[in-house]
Amino acid sequence: LLLRTSRNTNLEAFFKRSDGSQGDRVWIDFPGELIRPRSFRGTGPVRQIRLGKPSKGFTRLVIEFVPSVSLNPQSLKLIGTTPTNWEMRFPGPNAAGHSECSTGDTGKLKLSARNTGNWD
Repeated sequence: LLLRTSRNTNLEAFFKRSDGSQGDRVWIDFPGELIRPRSFRGTGPVRQIRLGKPSKGFTRLVIEFVPSVSLNPQSLKLIGTTPTNWEMRFPGPNAAGHSECSTGDTGKLKLSARNTGNWD
C-alpha cells in the first residue's frame, strides 16, 4: 500500500482480526474530511477497499481481506518514507495480478499534522 499525503501528516493505523463474516481488516485514519464515502471491490487477497468518515474532521481508509487470508499484525508497519509518502507492506498475500488504484483528487481533504514515522 502506497499513500501520498500533505507534508508531515499524522496517520494512525489499526488492525482487526476476521470475525467470520468479514476478513482481517487494516484501517488508517488521517485528518481531513472526505466529501463522500467510496468503496472499491478488491482483487486477489483484497476483498474490498473503503473510504469513509469515522468522525468529524477525519477520513478512514479500510482494506478488508478475503476470509482465507490471515495477516500477522506484528509484521504490519506503516512507514513514513518521506514527509509526504507512506508505505505498508502486507507479507504473505500474493500481489500478482493487482493493479494500481486511485481515488482521484484528494486535495479537498485538507490534510495536516505531523509524520510519526512508523506504526507497530
